[in-house]
Amino acid sequence: MAGPATGHQRQGRGGLRRRRAGARRVATATPTVGRPRCPSPGACPGACGSGWTSFSLSFYETACSPRARPTAAQIAATLRSLQRIFPRALVGIGEVGAQGRADGLPRDPTFAEKERIARRYLGMHDRLRQAVGRRFIGGYFWWYYATDAVPRSRPGSLWPVLESLYADIRAR
Repeated sequence: MAGPATGHQRQGRGGLRRRRAGARRVATATPTVGRPRCPSPGACPGACGSGWTSFSLSFYETACSPRARPTAAQIAATLRSLQRIFPRALVGIGEVGAQGRADGLPRDPTFAEKERIARRYLGMHDRLRQAVGRRFIGGYFWWYYATDAVPRSRPGSLWPVLESLYADIRAR
């Protein structure tokens, strides 16, 4: 998913975000892993159901207390649940990142923590693709790219790590 300029509408921390993408309806969410925020298509009139073309989870383990570190199997189970709720939608991982002080947390994540998070979730791609099936669209937009990776030449830039991980995914 694209960054802040895409027209997402936040509905509280951990809520559903919706935007229009041409004639398509696209949704992202930051639900807890294990159970989507919409338990069934009828539970969320207008937000769930057959009209959505894509749905992606956004995940920030640094925002969870205690820190959440779901396995690929747990994320795949959540994505499969979303496939049942959104029967025509492609599903994937939207945003990934490491939140810090700017997001109301007591401290900023270290470079090592950001790298570990990037390697963990981008490294799940093959397992998720296999477990979720043909409707898995990948994703993995690093939400804090502008501050964590730019400029590339900056000491402590995450750019080389992310570029290598994205290249590995593209090569498959």
